[in-house]
Amino acid sequence: SWRRSSRRTRRPCARRAAARELALGDGRQAARLMAWEQRGARILSALGISFAAWIAGVPIVARVFGNITFGGLVANVAVVPLAGMTVMLGMSGIVASLVAAPAGALFNMLAAGCTWLMTLVSEMVACCPGLAWETLPWSWCDCCLWYGSWLALFAVLSRHLPPREWIPVQSWRQEEKGNGDGTNWR
Repeated sequence: SWRRSSRRTRRPCARRAAARELALGDGRQAARLMAWEQRGARILSALGISFAAWIAGVPIVARVFGNITFGGLVANVAVVPLAGMTVMLGMSGIVASLVAAPAGALFNMLAAGCTWLMTLVSEMVACCPGLAWETLPWSWCDCCLWYGSWLALFAVLSRHLPPREWIPVQSWRQEEKGNGDGTNWR
């Protein structure tokens, strides 16, 4: 069993999971551990996307509206997946309306429901006190300083921190290099 799984999986994460399965002796326990690891990775991924969107949006909002909001960090965790579902449902509604108008209407109503949920989450976060701070409108220099400081911080962190296997960028690099057997299949 170990030889077969080690030949099939070349990634260190998969090898560690196979070793954990052998150490525990029970495949169900290993499957439960891996499921919790995947849930944690999804949550961290959603928080990472939310944080990246917040970093990109703060200078724009501060320049145009004169405020900085920390509520976007919380709201984006729910709003970003809902936005993806809204787009998929809307596109499905367009395609389904070519076949049957009621099916297209159903998909479009579901997309409208997702839009309503996004608005509800945004309004709930906007009502929380202390999550939005008013500032003077930022100059272009302030915006460039903001982006430059985050870029410098990430450059320093990427050089001094060890690579993490749970960061999705690592799996992209693995796909680019291939698995050593002539394929890029994970």
